[in-house]
Amino acid sequence: MTHYLSVEGLFKLEVTHGGPFWEAIKAKQDCLTLLEKEEAVAIHVGEDILPLQAPVLSDGALRLVRRGTVLGQRIAERSSMFVVGMAAYRLFGKKYMEVKYSYGSGIFCSMDEPLKDEEIKALKQEVQKLIEEDIPIKWSVVNVGAEIPSSMFVRGVKSLTKYRNVKHQLFYGEDYGEVSWLPLLPSTGMVKGINLINYAPGFVVVPEDRQFEEIPKLFQAFFEYDQWLKVLGISDVGDINALTQGREITELIKVAEALHEKRVSYIADEIKKKEAKLILVAGPSSSGKTSFSHRLAVQLRVNGLRPINMGTDDYFLPRELTPRDEAGNYDFDSLEAVDLETLVQDINQLLNGEEIEVKKYDFVRGARITQEKKLKLPENGVLILEGIHALNPRTTQGVPAHVKYKVYVSALAHLNLDEVNRTYTTDARLIRRMVRDSFYRAYLAEETLRQWPSVRRGEDKYIFPYQQEADAFFNSALPYELLVLKPFADPLLSQIPETVKEYPDAWRLKTLLSYFETCPSAYVPSTSILREFIGGSAFDVY
Repeated sequence: MTHYLSVEGLFKLEVTHGGPFWEAIKAKQDCLTLLEKEEAVAIHVGEDILPLQAPVLSDGALRLVRRGTVLGQRIAERSSMFVVGMAAYRLFGKKYMEVKYSYGSGIFCSMDEPLKDEEIKALKQEVQKLIEEDIPIKWSVVNVGAEIPSSMFVRGVKSLTKYRNVKHQLFYGEDYGEVSWLPLLPSTGMVKGINLINYAPGFVVVPEDRQFEEIPKLFQAFFEYDQWLKVLGISDVGDINALTQGREITELIKVAEALHEKRVSYIADEIKKKEAKLILVAGPSSSGKTSFSHRLAVQLRVNGLRPINMGTDDYFLPRELTPRDEAGNYDFDSLEAVDLETLVQDINQLLNGEEIEVKKYDFVRGARITQEKKLKLPENGVLILEGIHALNPRTTQGVPAHVKYKVYVSALAHLNLDEVNRTYTTDARLIRRMVRDSFYRAYLAEETLRQWPSVRRGEDKYIFPYQQEADAFFNSALPYELLVLKPFADPLLSQIPETVKEYPDAWRLKTLLSYFETCPSAYVPSTSILREFIGGSAFDVY
């Protein structure tokens, strides 16, 4: 049987039933040239995102998933980790290897025992060898509980028993394989250069074209979260899912929230010890900065201090003075969108015991509202300044360093699906934002997804460069949060048609959420950071 395919509306292909898309595309030179030029890493057919090596089973129109897109970058990264895992298997056999989390410009991984410098060097050489050998990576769909041939070593195999309501994909080359929730590239030769850096107790995998910069305090936050999960006996999402079968999930929620409160209390104690007068709270979008600032204020009151909260968002310039980005859109993430002169003046006046006029910005009108309220720091008062630019030194010009205490807030680490399939903190933040946008701004999920690349560019440019300035990191991730967010997010994602360019991102998020059970939002306490996104917060966060 022959099938007919349209590729990007430009080419027509005739493919024998069951033949791989990849082979059909390679057979037509013009189509192959397009694929290589656009750096295609997967294909979009109907409602499915499939690997290039998937078989053609029907007629249809297909679009290319490009490496430069968010999904394309994830597929390329996941394929790189497959090659690292395969190289580790060649060198060290069946030793346990775990892909942990994003760290700086790379991915932190660990093994049973830390590798020596010479072993890291050998592993890097083996990775390069695999790329040069251009070994085909084959694909198949495997059923829940399926047995893997004894001749093949497969990582991520426990997913076949832990997650029963998803389609499992097995990718393999020679006698090595991995179960993956994302598509992989069709050969090891399509993976770009990788650098490996020894970083006890593991190593960091970094793309060759990126510089690695360590941030010890950030890594410590990751490590502490990891250790805490081990104490609870939780290693992955499957373990959390199991708790939803009874009331155990409520105990986990209590412990997770108590850990947050303990960390907030610790930061408040450090502020008291340092005798800081200006607390700067920054972090990327949907990290829970506002809820954190309110919870910190409560703990500072416990310590006998009298905090006042202030946000940089109330210092935006009038809309007509707001700078625009390269695409001509308003660039609200730029520091130049802030009335910096007035902000700096108000901060310094408050710290000098002077009185200022309270600022309030009307986002609908795009202008500052005139208020008659006055503000002055009371005795034992401290100022909490929250906003994406709070750690930028320009925001606090003229303020002595010894009176500042800087906190970086973000969803730093989430539970992974298994030892090779990690979840992405940026996806968790995006889901938070999407749910909040739907609740409080009446945005469609499609609109939130459309804006997200611009938000991420702003974070890379204006927020992440200053995270190393922080005195403390606060990990706002909650191990149970995606179970609570799923019932809100799933219907929103299902409304996105497969014909729009945001669909691959919707597919990615919906596929990720399919691995999670659900948890009633009623179990979430009113002081939780999660309430900032689903409603019902005890604080003024909306």
